[in-house]
Amino acid sequence: MAPQLERKATRHKLERHVAASARARQLFAAGDHLLVAVSGGPDSVALLSVLASLVPAKRLTLSALHINYGLRGEESEEDARFVSRLCAELGVPLTCERIDLSRASNQGKGMSLQARAREARYAALQRTAVARGAGKIALGHTADDQAETLVMWMLRGSGAAGLAGIRPVRDAVYVRPLLDVSRTDVLAYLNAKGVSFRVDSSNAKPLYLRNRIRHELLPLLKQFNPAVVEALTRQADILRDDDRCLEQWASEWIGRHVQRGDDRSLAVPRMALRELPVALQRRVIRRVMQQAANSPYSPTFGAAEAVLEKIVRGRSGSSLA
Repeated sequence: MAPQLERKATRHKLERHVAASARARQLFAAGDHLLVAVSGGPDSVALLSVLASLVPAKRLTLSALHINYGLRGEESEEDARFVSRLCAELGVPLTCERIDLSRASNQGKGMSLQARAREARYAALQRTAVARGAGKIALGHTADDQAETLVMWMLRGSGAAGLAGIRPVRDAVYVRPLLDVSRTDVLAYLNAKGVSFRVDSSNAKPLYLRNRIRHELLPLLKQFNPAVVEALTRQADILRDDDRCLEQWASEWIGRHVQRGDDRSLAVPRMALRELPVALQRRVIRRVMQQAANSPYSPTFGAAEAVLEKIVRGRSGSSLA
C-alpha cells in the first residue's frame, strides 16, 4: 500500500486531473486496453505520457499507433523515429502504418486532402484496435482544439450539433482525455516532465482554415476575453447536453411515428410532424433522410430544409416516403 500512496503523492497535477476526468466522464476504467494515436506532437505525446503514468494504478494496457503519410519528406520520417523511441522508453507496443493518400480508397471521392487523411486515419485506428485487442481508442484533442472547432463551425453557420463541438466520448470507443486541458497546460506538463516532442511545420501554414483560426482569429478574440478558450469549451459542454436531449426526443418520435415500407422507404406522417416544434422537425427530417440514404453522414442543411418545406406545405393527412 505504501508504494501506491507514494505514487499518488508524486503524480503531476495533470495526471491527477486526467484520472479524475476519466472517472467523471467514464472515459476508461481499470483494466481497459487503450490504443493511443501518437503523431509525435505535444498533445499526443502528453496523452501517451499521462496514460503511461496511470498504468500501475488503473491496471491499464496501452498500445500506440503512428501514421506516416509521408507528406513532409524527412520530417515525417523523423516523426516516426521519434515516436518509436518514445514508445520504447515507455514500454508501449507501437504499430507504425504508412498511408499513401494518393492511393487511398477515398482518393476519387472529391474529398480534400485533410478529409482523406482523417478517413484513412480512423480506418487505421479501427484496424489496429482490433488487431491489438484494444477496446478504447484515445485521441489527444485539447481544449484549444475544441475552441478552434467551435469557431470553425460558427463561421460555417452550423446548428447545435456542430456547435456541440468535439465529444469526449464517441461511439463508446473513441475517448479524449485531454479535451478539457489547455495547450498551455499540456506544454507546461511536458516541460515539467522533461519530455520532448515534435513540431509539425504544416501547422504554421495559413493554408487551412483551422490554422488561420489558431494563429490569427483566436489570438484576436483573446484580446476581448483572455479566457475565450475556456468560454468556448464551456459553451460546447452546454450545447452538447442540449443536443443530446433533442436527439433523444427526435429518436423517440421516429420510433413511434415513422414507418418503413416493404421497399425500405420511410413514411413520415405529415400531421404528426407539423405538431412538433421546428427544432425537432429539423432533427427528425435529418435523421430520417440519413436512414433512408443508409449514410453515415447527415444531409446538408439546404437539402433537409427543402424536404421539411415540402412536408409543411403538403396535403394534410398524407405521408412523405
